[in-house]
Amino acid sequence: MKPRIIVIGSSCIKIQPGTHSGIALANLASDGEKSISVAPRTNSHLLPEDVHRFEEAFEGAKIVLAQLEIPVKTVEEASNVAQKRMQFGFSSSV
Repeated sequence: MKPRIIVIGSSCIKIQPGTHSGIALANLASDGEKSISVAPRTNSHLLPEDVHRFEEAFEGAKIVLAQLEIPVKTVEEASNVAQKRMQFGFSSSV
């Protein structure tokens, strides 16, 4: 099977000056228990109104993937716009 080349555009990137992308720390307790601590920053600034600002990016998309590292209200709005093409990526924020 030949690998497919997928082109992802960058025209819908929102810049949030004065913030970093966030920090994730992997923790390992002495008993072997693992956990991840997340301190989100820029991702928390992606708002439902941004979904509508970039709504044209949803047109023609076969699948829309949303990480739950952004606000849940934003994911809900993206799901409304994307309709049945939505896939969710559950990360350490859940």
